[in-house]
Amino acid sequence: MIRSAAGRLAGALLVLLLALPAPADEARGLGKLFRKRAPAVSGQAAGDETGGGVEDEGGPVVKVCGVKGRSLGRKVADAPGGWSLHDPAPGAMSVRAFAITGFKDRCARQITGAVAVFGSSELYEVLHFGTLGRRHREDPVAVAYAKLRAGACGTATGRCPPRGQAALSRNVVFVTIYPSAGSIEHIDLLLSRGRLLAITQR
Repeated sequence: MIRSAAGRLAGALLVLLLALPAPADEARGLGKLFRKRAPAVSGQAAGDETGGGVEDEGGPVVKVCGVKGRSLGRKVADAPGGWSLHDPAPGAMSVRAFAITGFKDRCARQITGAVAVFGSSELYEVLHFGTLGRRHREDPVAVAYAKLRAGACGTATGRCPPRGQAALSRNVVFVTIYPSAGSIEHIDLLLSRGRLLAITQR
């Protein structure tokens, strides 16, 4: 869990955001909000040559190889599956390059914003399939998660048995990045088994 006030604020905001209806033009022009990038340590666009990952040349996520430890920033959160979130300025509200580690190729990924938080499959399930359930979206993260859910639960939209829910909890992690602390616009990443599976800009 992120221990900073910014992390707690962003976590609460994430719950509210996911409960809101998704606008029809949710991906339109949002990337420009994140183009004020903090300098990347090194860079090629995100992709996973091991297969099954996102190939998004020119996208918001940058692969960073050969950089470890303090050069990525302070580790501020861990998530199931070996994922970690690194922040070069914990507690700050400025735009900066967060780093995510835990990829199969051992290269970190950087993404620029002011606030970044991990999210769990449990939260996603409550908001999309539980008592707070909302209409199914067709954005890249929702589509990729539906495929994972179908494999673990035997259904993409129906009730997931406890064994399937446990598998999703172990193997699926979300990251949400905001361009500013008060913004409702954000980028969602879906991570699983050492890969970046999908990116949605809202």
